[in-house]
Parts: sequence; C-alpha cells; structure tokens
Amino acid sequence: MERKNKRIGMAFIGIIMTAVSVGIFRYADFGVDPYCVLLTGLARIFYTSFTITANVICALLLVFAWRMKKSLVGVSTLLNLLIYGVVADGVFAALKSVSETPALSVRIICLTGALFLLAFSGAMYYTADLGVSTYDAIALIMADRKIGKFKYCRIAIDLTCLTAGILAGGEIGIATVIIALTVGPLIQYFRTNLAEPFLEGRKIPAFLS
Repeated sequence: MERKNKRIGMAFIGIIMTAVSVGIFRYADFGVDPYCVLLTGLARIFYTSFTITANVICALLLVFAWRMKKSLVGVSTLLNLLIYGVVADGVFAALKSVSETPALSVRIICLTGALFLLAFSGAMYYTADLGVSTYDAIALIMADRKIGKFKYCRIAIDLTCLTAGILAGGEIGIATVIIALTVGPLIQYFRTNLAEPFLEGRKIPAFLS
C-alpha cells in the first residue's frame, strides 16, 4: 500500500510540476517545448485559452490512445487531462500579475528553473509508471505498430508538432532547442538519483538529499 501511495503521489506531483514549468517557460518568453508550441499556436488561431486548447487536444488524443492501446491509459493520463492546462495557465497568469514585462535576468532565472523543474517532474512522473500522457502515447503506439523505433517516432512527432506550431504562430524560441537537447538526460539523472531511490526506499545521494 505504501508503494502504491508513493506512486500516486509521485504521479500527481510530477504532472503538477510539469504544468508549473510550462507556465514559467511561457513567462520567461524564450519559447516552449514542441508540444506546447503547437498548443499555443492553436490557442492563437482559435482565440481560446491555453487551458481550453490543452484540454481539447488531450481529450482527443485520449480517445485515440484508448482505442489503440488501453494499457497506456492510467491515473497519470487522467490527471494530465484534468489539471495540466489549468495549472499551466494559472501559473502564467500569476507571474504576469507580478510583473508584466520581467527583466532579462529574471527571464533567464525563470528559464533555468523551469528547465530543471521540467526534468524533475518528468522523472517523478515516469518512475510512478501509472500511465502516460496522451502526447507520449502517440509515439509509443507508433513503435508498438512497428512503424519505427520509439526514439525515431518521438522525434517525428516532436518535429510534426513543432512545424505545425510554427505555422500556427506558436511560442518558439531558444528554450525550444534547449529543452530538446537537455531534458532527456536530465530526466534520466533525476530518475536514477532521486525518483527511483525514493520509490524503492533506498538512500538518496547526499548531494540531492
């Protein structure tokens, strides 16, 4: 029971922190990850909020994932649908209310903090292993259908989202490139040194405790 509770808690914290990081990335105004480039672009085209756009796309992808491979849908998938867009929009609005036009130094601090927060949240979320986000499910389903190896399917999905997002006027910038190059290794680092030891009840390295 303790392990199950840990997994649920890790999934919840991971998704909340992922959404918080997106709100901070948007506030820093250096660009967002490929999926959010698409979401911000669609929100601009249809004159809707990020929350509404994220929820609609997530719901559509959830139906697709459920029909194609139900095993990918779990607690994390549903939490992602319910809270991702709301929290991301809320954090962005809260930061904007503090300062509409932050100084460059503040933007850089926000960018750096959001990057590590995104990696940490990803480590918690993936280690919990209670389902995947609907976006992650697409590449997993493609790999399962032997369309290609997962990493190539994920690259193809990211590039597709990025291209469509750019055409739609999404929020792209240097952070988009930084996220693509660094988040994967950082997630693995936090999984190995923090998330997995926490779940298994092992000692967390001193420099992270």
